[in-house]
Amino acid sequence: MFTKFSFLGAIIAVMVEIDKKFILKELKLLIVGGFDQGLVDRMRYIGFEDMEYIVDPAEAIEYARLNLVKMIVCHLKMPGMGGAEFIKNIRLDSKSVNRFSHILVLAEASELVAEEVSAARDAGATEFIITPFEIIPTREKILYIIENPRNFIISRQFMGPDRRRKKIEVINKRRKDE
Repeated sequence: MFTKFSFLGAIIAVMVEIDKKFILKELKLLIVGGFDQGLVDRMRYIGFEDMEYIVDPAEAIEYARLNLVKMIVCHLKMPGMGGAEFIKNIRLDSKSVNRFSHILVLAEASELVAEEVSAARDAGATEFIITPFEIIPTREKILYIIENPRNFIISRQFMGPDRRRKKIEVINKRRKDE
């Protein structure tokens, strides 16, 4: 039996779900790397409608240079250019219309190798996904990074999300040898 509070809670839950679907529906998604229909289908099922799929990383960089993109999913292993190199090119491209738009970059692989993850993270990857992936947890991860953006770091050698995830209190003590 519904009480007016549980009914109101159900309505709010539906409204929040509709809002989340709208968020994903409006995002421009660029998928880069070897064509994977399963990945395209999963991203569509998650809620993305405005998607572009480009196999060649160099062509994808040119596309991102000229078109507003909000999220990129790129394979870590691509022919001609590795995922980390691609991400670095996207992040540091001074001619891109996306230069300061804080593009979310999801690095995708069928298995994560520590060196590749480290290189992609250092290049500016926002998150990592392992394929094949479960739709609901991946959707929740994507919504979380959209709704809780990390600070963006811009320097000469790095441009991307702040990699620090823990909030650590800094005690302002000087070193003994200074």
